Amino acid sequence: MRKLGKWLAIVLVWVLVTALLLEIGLRFAAPLLPGRFQVGIQYVLTGERYQTNKVEFMMTDSEHGYVLLPDLESVTQAISPEISIQFSTHTLWGSRFGFRTRPVDYLVEVVVVGDSFSFCFTAYEDCWVRKFEVETGLGTVNLAQPGTASVSHWRMIDTFAKPLAPRLVLWQFFGNDFNEDYGFAVERGEIEPMGDEVDTLEQPLDDSLAGWLRAHSVAFAVLDIALGNDWAYMTDYQRLFVEPYQVKVGDGLLKFGESYEQQVMNMDDPRNRSGLPFTRESLSKAKAAVEEWGGTLAVILIPTREEVYADLTVPIMGQESLERLSGPRKTMLALCDELEVLCFDPLPLLQDYARQGQLLYYTDDLHLNPLGNAVLSPLVWKWLGGHGLLYQ
Repeated sequence: MRKLGKWLAIVLVWVLVTALLLEIGLRFAAPLLPGRFQVGIQYVLTGERYQTNKVEFMMTDSEHGYVLLPDLESVTQAISPEISIQFSTHTLWGSRFGFRTRPVDYLVEVVVVGDSFSFCFTAYEDCWVRKFEVETGLGTVNLAQPGTASVSHWRMIDTFAKPLAPRLVLWQFFGNDFNEDYGFAVERGEIEPMGDEVDTLEQPLDDSLAGWLRAHSVAFAVLDIALGNDWAYMTDYQRLFVEPYQVKVGDGLLKFGESYEQQVMNMDDPRNRSGLPFTRESLSKAKAAVEEWGGTLAVILIPTREEVYADLTVPIMGQESLERLSGPRKTMLALCDELEVLCFDPLPLLQDYARQGQLLYYTDDLHLNPLGNAVLSPLVWKWLGGHGLLYQ
């Protein structure tokens, strides 16, 4: 019995020594580990939970909400634990903020306004707006600003597009725009707040052994995340962007079903509905202004990944969840009909690519990846060509 106890003691010592050496080794190797593990490593080493900082290179603005800082040069921005982009900005005509477009020393025929889907979370050359310009040969200015919505889009048109009088203005829409118009109206004091823009997902205090290890052991955090428990290392807000489901698409993987989209695209939520009048007013003003200088306004809708891959997502997340995500897109289509604005919904065409096993969105982010941008560009200009709008 004493011999057995001796051997157990030796084994325990070796286990503890091995664990200690592993912990020390991983702490030294931490910077070399893949991005997703940095979520847990950051929490252990700094005590700060992970939050994607998409406003590091932006500033608040009374007319637009958020705008890009001017004259950025090859800065790197993380958009998820696995994905980062490098971009630069230019000021245009003495603007106080920056744009992700090339300096304008050419005839401008097309202006694009929109949010991060037109700013593009890709390399500059992979962005659908730049590809549109290259593929059509039409001088194009990209005025898109991440995190903005309809009120900002109209003001971009009024301030920057009107002096150029381009014959085409493309207004890109995504389903969170109504929610963002609500939030911006609250900030400007135009409506009373109905709570925050989104309801965060709070995690209860964990005083278990596992909770202690998550806060103090890099080795445990790495193993925990390898088993899929990223949630515990994120801020309450960042947890909104955790995708609980995943499916294989061709040779790739698509994650989906995050809480953020379910909240901001729910048109039964009064916060989102309250943004609709601001969108209607802004779109109406834009249409009148563009037509006054002899141009044409066209809205380009961006569907969610869940809609594009509905054949794969609905059996997992359910039809009700998909209908919730479809609400803003259908609302915008109805608004286009009401205001007699040309509106392009590429959903059925993107679904054709999805059924061929092509992964058009990032695995762990809601934005179009480089392939998705490459697919979108010709869909847009072919649609414009079908309406006789591409060339004069």
